[in-house]
Amino acid sequence: MEAKELFDAGNLSAAIDQLNQDLKANPTDSHSRTFLFELLCFSGDLERAGRQLDTIAQLSGQVTVEIGVQLYRNILQAEKARRHLFTAGGQPKFLLEAPPYARLHLEAIEKLRGPNPAEASALLHQAGQLRSPSKGRLDGGSFEDFRDCDDLLAPFLEVIIQKEYAWLPFEQIQRVEISRPKRLRELIWVPAKVSLHEKPLGDVYLPVLYPRTNEDPNDLIKLGRMTDLKPMSADLVLGVGQRIFLAGNEEKPILEINEIEFQTGNS
Repeated sequence: MEAKELFDAGNLSAAIDQLNQDLKANPTDSHSRTFLFELLCFSGDLERAGRQLDTIAQLSGQVTVEIGVQLYRNILQAEKARRHLFTAGGQPKFLLEAPPYARLHLEAIEKLRGPNPAEASALLHQAGQLRSPSKGRLDGGSFEDFRDCDDLLAPFLEVIIQKEYAWLPFEQIQRVEISRPKRLRELIWVPAKVSLHEKPLGDVYLPVLYPRTNEDPNDLIKLGRMTDLKPMSADLVLGVGQRIFLAGNEEKPILEINEIEFQTGNS
């Protein structure tokens, strides 16, 4: 089977193996090399993905290609910072002053690396007491609160701004416009425009897949074709696969959303 057929069938590892064979036979095939870069990103092999970018730039020599390569070098740098936060510790960037509950969410991530998820649950419960509902409209329909279905990220939008990984509290956001993916790699990081109540932010990328999705054994999860909301304790849920938001009581996958508008001050 060709790599595209294997990918369409949801067999990520076999598609990568086939592309490796194809590129041994034709190492200057930029289309196959770009496809391999994208699949390596799905699989979480960011180092190999970065090397494919280097080769793509070397083979092309075109300024427009180098600009695109640099864009994704920056995204990979931000994605590595994101991975480090969830696996080893770190801090996301905050564009405005971080709300008090942000510290509790970061502490909960740290606690989850230990043996007792109940400690993380307690911190997130405390954080929830400090957060006001985020009211607004999603694609024309109103909601009384908006959050990520993953409890660690509940009040935040994960954003990649150039080469930085940031958390934007929903209470600081005025509008999010999510583009329709045009390329395979935009199913991993989807382009969007974000405006804060304080200022316009402009073009950003939103991680489509939850943190640590690449560690899941199911290729359909890795490819974002499924979502699994895993209960870690009685009141702590973590997501893998494609991100899902909760608008009121309605679950909305990120790639099915066009526009979110939040009320000023969420009053």
